Order: sequence, then structure tokens, then C-alpha cells
Amino acid sequence: MSEKDIPKKEVDVIVLGGIEGSPEYSACSEWKSFLDGYDTDGAILSEIGNGFAGLGEYELVYNCYTQDMADKVDEICGKYELSKLQGLTIVDDYATLCRQTNIGDFCTGADESVRWDFGGGSLYDDGSFDLDGRVIWKGPAESKLLCVTDYQFGRTMKGSFNPFTLNVGEIEEYHEWEYLSESGQTVLLANSSLKALIIAERDHSFIVVNVLGDLPSDTLEMSDEMLEALADLFDFSAIP
Repeated sequence: MSEKDIPKKEVDVIVLGGIEGSPEYSACSEWKSFLDGYDTDGAILSEIGNGFAGLGEYELVYNCYTQDMADKVDEICGKYELSKLQGLTIVDDYATLCRQTNIGDFCTGADESVRWDFGGGSLYDDGSFDLDGRVIWKGPAESKLLCVTDYQFGRTMKGSFNPFTLNVGEIEEYHEWEYLSESGQTVLLANSSLKALIIAERDHSFIVVNVLGDLPSDTLEMSDEMLEALADLFDFSAIP
């Protein structure tokens, strides 16, 4: 079967670096529209091949492979008065990530009822970061339920151009509600049969937690009550 014979399914995506109406959101939306209409047949990329294009962090962060793409990044940053993400650093230690981004311990409740596993992450000079993790915690005592989920935790500083989006499938499959977490922060929760999200706007940053379910078993058993309990495990007040 050729690529053109493979049925293409439309999916919805969300911006990870800002809420709708913000400069960060508009910048990412414009970048996505640009990419959707750029090198649509892949001819330029094919000519470049698998080697580096020599564009430094335009290439590492924004996946640019031509000067035209790098120029578009600069144009967008100028238009919306945003800074480029720079200083990409890979970290494999949670404490190091917190220290280098100057934030507090936001994974709380590490005791006999909660286990956190840190799977590594990346950070930038401005304090933006993302990490992969896994958490196992006990549900309500009466249920004797053991909750397990892998997740991706992303923070983008306001004033920075984060180009990344997240495939969420069909947005109509989600229901959402605001929830006052135990850290005292109101967050937006969205749940579906395939994925769940925790979204928080802080004074200086935007946070999105992509709740993946138990990846080894390929299951997402995340009730609304479990999602609220998961939101309570994160101390969003530790991240300005």
C-alpha cells in the first residue's frame, strides 16, 4: 500500500505553550499554519537528507531544516514579542531539573502511598522544561485501588515561543471542568477514554500535564475522581 492509499484521519491538536488568546498561543498557531503549507511534498527535506542543516538551535528546538524556516521563527518572535527557546539541556535527575529551573519540589507526597519515577527531561535557559514520569499511588482507602499512570509534564515560560503541540484525538470526546487542587491552585481538567489532561496557568508560565495511562499495559483507567486525585499530587504552587 502506498502512502497516498493510507486513509488519513483528521485529529485535533492543542498548543502547549499558552492559552487561547495569548501571544504564545497565536505564535504557535501561526507556526503550525506555516508548517502545514511548507515543503508539502517533502522535496526540500529529501534533498537535505538525514544530516544536520547547520542551523543550531533553530534545528534542535524548532526542527528547522532551511534558512526560510529559521527566518519564519524570527519573524514570529518579532511579531508577538516573544523570545526563542535556547540553551537546550538534557537532564536525567529530578532534583537537578528543579534546581536548574529554580522551582520547588512539585511532585509531592513521596511516601508509602505514592511512588514517583522520573524518566528524564529537557530544559531551557528561561526555565521552560518538559519531563517524562510515572506515578503509582493509592486511591481512596475504601476502594483499595492502586492507581498507575505515565505522564508528560511540560512548563513554558510566558514570553517564550514554544512551537510544540499535542495530538488529542477528537476534542469532542473530552469533558472538562475546573478543579481547586490541594496546592490551592485552580486547574483545568479534561478527561476522555484515550487521554487526560491537567492544565494550569501560573503567574509566569503555562503548565500542561499529558496523562497517558499505564503505557506497558496500554490502558487508561482514569476516572474523574482519579484525575482529581492526580492533580492533588502535584504542587503547582511550587512553580511560578
